[in-house]
Amino acid sequence: MPSYETAIHRTAKRELNALPDTERERLTDAIVDVAGHRKPTDHESVRMLEGQDGLYRLRVGDLRAVLQLDRPHLRVLTCGRRASVYDDIDEVCDRRASA
Repeated sequence: MPSYETAIHRTAKRELNALPDTERERLTDAIVDVAGHRKPTDHESVRMLEGQDGLYRLRVGDLRAVLQLDRPHLRVLTCGRRASVYDDIDEVCDRRASA
């Protein structure tokens, strides 16, 4: 049973669905794995984002997901390739309230 309930922002769902099937599955599996941890910040692929209080990144190869931990929810705010996922990180902060 997961320790955290996964909540994916509607924009992050679109970004996730835009990924090729194999990459989407890898990232989704990793998100489920992180949500199953008692303390997601201890997961080997999760790190705190510098300069962004309360946001974490999940790394799966070249893919990234920006997460917010809000017990009992693990909110996925954005996801995509490493090269572009952080481009609009300030707008991601606006997604916190509407996630």
